[in-house]
Amino acid sequence: MSGNDKRPLVPRLRFSEFRDAGGWSFQPLKKLAKRSIRKNTGCEIARVLTNSAEYGVVDQRDFFDKDIANQGNLEGYYIVEEGAYVYNPRISATAPVGPISKNRIGTGVMSPLYTVFKFDNSQNEFYSHYFKSTHWHQYMRQSSSTGARHDRMSITNDDFMGLPLPVSTPEEQQKIADCLSSLDDLITAEIRKLDTIKAHKKGMGWSEIAMHFWLTSATADFERGEPIKIERTLAHFGAFSCGEDLAAAISRITDAPLLWSTANVGGPSTDSTGQTASSFAQHSWPIHGSAPWCSQTAA
Repeated sequence: MSGNDKRPLVPRLRFSEFRDAGGWSFQPLKKLAKRSIRKNTGCEIARVLTNSAEYGVVDQRDFFDKDIANQGNLEGYYIVEEGAYVYNPRISATAPVGPISKNRIGTGVMSPLYTVFKFDNSQNEFYSHYFKSTHWHQYMRQSSSTGARHDRMSITNDDFMGLPLPVSTPEEQQKIADCLSSLDDLITAEIRKLDTIKAHKKGMGWSEIAMHFWLTSATADFERGEPIKIERTLAHFGAFSCGEDLAAAISRITDAPLLWSTANVGGPSTDSTGQTASSFAQHSWPIHGSAPWCSQTAA
């Protein structure tokens, strides 16, 4: 979809219930929203917000671990209500023309260097996702110039409010917003899950990781395919973590023959026939023996 295309604007992908609906149009921001220019008269609000390219609108004190703004000079700051959008003209690698973010954390104030605006329609979540894309960047580059510090965009208020935005029915835009929000939630959940796994891995020795893998994936009898019972798993895992040899423990638990030993890591290892094991076995995981549930002396 392009704002300069004279043909009817129809998305390439569309939900089935809207496939027979009319085309989209582009309208300037000033027809959809109004600038918020109410000043913090009397310094009635002391909470200072900032618009981070990475985290969006955040509390300045939390972001910088201290107050950056002069608390005694906040009268000239704009009041930013929850649900309002904020444009930060500062350029960064993640926001090459500056970020536009929605305030989701409550009322605060922002420096007049920011542009604050609020949509007329309260159902505007679609645009919070749109501003994460790059589709509006070309207009910003054409309508602005880099500031004297070369790290800020310089754009007039009129030019900024002339930013063309795609418009469809409120129902279709809300459907798109709900879909994208669900994907964001899923991605966030997966990232947290990955972080948890990484943190758990850091707290485990290699021997514990290897044993955990065997105990949760191996079977008690390879021929019959019987799973290891949880009682045996806990008992053997605890014994191994307290210093039992990895290969011996795996052999005993899985009823498999002992092919190599890791009792003397770094030195020659031998298999059940007394022959020297492969270099892979010689570099197997070390005995950790420091699990918090272990006693100082292995049982």
